[in-house]
Amino acid sequence: SFLMGWANYNFLRYRFKSGSCQIISLIDLGESDRGLDRKMFFIGIILILWNLAVGMLKPYIIRTSFLFFVSNKYVMELGILGPEDHDVFGQVADVLEDRDVSVDFLSPETYHSPDDLEAYDGIFLKKSRKPGFQTLRDAEREGIPTFNGFRTHMKTNHNPGSYWHLEQEGLEVPEGSSEGLEGDTVVKPRTETMREEPWREYGPKTDINHFYQRFIENGGIDYKLYVTDLPDKTTVRAISADSKLLYDQDDRTPVETDAEIQEIGERCIKAFDARILGIDLIRPDSGTYVVDINAAPSYRGTDDEAVLADSLEAFLYDEF
Repeated sequence: SFLMGWANYNFLRYRFKSGSCQIISLIDLGESDRGLDRKMFFIGIILILWNLAVGMLKPYIIRTSFLFFVSNKYVMELGILGPEDHDVFGQVADVLEDRDVSVDFLSPETYHSPDDLEAYDGIFLKKSRKPGFQTLRDAEREGIPTFNGFRTHMKTNHNPGSYWHLEQEGLEVPEGSSEGLEGDTVVKPRTETMREEPWREYGPKTDINHFYQRFIENGGIDYKLYVTDLPDKTTVRAISADSKLLYDQDDRTPVETDAEIQEIGERCIKAFDARILGIDLIRPDSGTYVVDINAAPSYRGTDDEAVLADSLEAFLYDEF
C-alpha cells in the first residue's frame, strides 16, 4: 500500500504494534500534485524500512502517534510477592525476562492495594503472609489475575482444613485432631502464617493455636513433591529429605517419580485448585500419607526454573 506513491493521500493514520504496520484509512485516490506524490512516495519507503527494522527487533512493541514513538521491551508484566534474592525464583524471573515478561518483586510483608497493582498482568504470592493474602483477595475483587489464588492459599494455610480437603480427595493422612491426641504426637501450628516448625511430643498439652497428628514411624525419611501444572501435563519432582522431626540437617536427594507419586500430585492440584504445590509425604510400611501441603513451595533442589517459568507464562497468557 505504501508503494502507491502516485496517489493523493488526503488522510493517513498509521499504527504499529508487534512489528506490524497497518493503514487504517486511505481515501481520495485522485490526480494530484507531482511534488506531493513524490514526498508521499519517499515517506512510504521510509515506513517500509522502519517496519522491517521493527520486525527484526521483535519482541519490542512500538506504539506511535504520527510523530511520537514509545517502545517497551516487555509484552507482559508479573508481580511476585516474595524476595528477589530467592535461590529459585530469582532465576525464574531471569528466565521470564528472557521471554519478554517483566518481573517485579514486591514485599509480601506489606499490603499492596489494587491501585498499586493495576500495571501488572498477574500477581504471584511466593511467601505465605497475612498482608500477602489480603493483597490477593483485594486484587481478585478488582479483576487482577492471581497465580495460585486467594482460595488456594486459604485452603493450604489452615492445617485442619487442608487435611479435610485431602481426605475428600481420597488421599491418606495421619490421624489428626484439634483437641489433642494421646501418645506419640506431631504438634503443628494451626496455620502456616504462624511460622512455627512442627515438633514431636508424647502426650502434649493442647491449646487452640495448634493441630495434633499421630506420629508414624517412617525411618526418618520424608518425600517432598514439587508439582507444577502446565497446559498439557502436570510435572512432579520428588526429593527425599531427612525428617525435620528427627534430624537437624536437610540433606536432599532427587528420586524417581513413580506412578503413585504422580497420581498424588495430580489429585492435590485438583483438590486445591492450584497451579503449583509443595507436598510432603511419608511412606511407611502401612502406606503413603500426605503430611503437609504448601501453596508457596521453595522448589529447592529441583532444577525446575524453566518449568516454573512455563507455568507462570502460561498463566499470564491464559488470563490475558
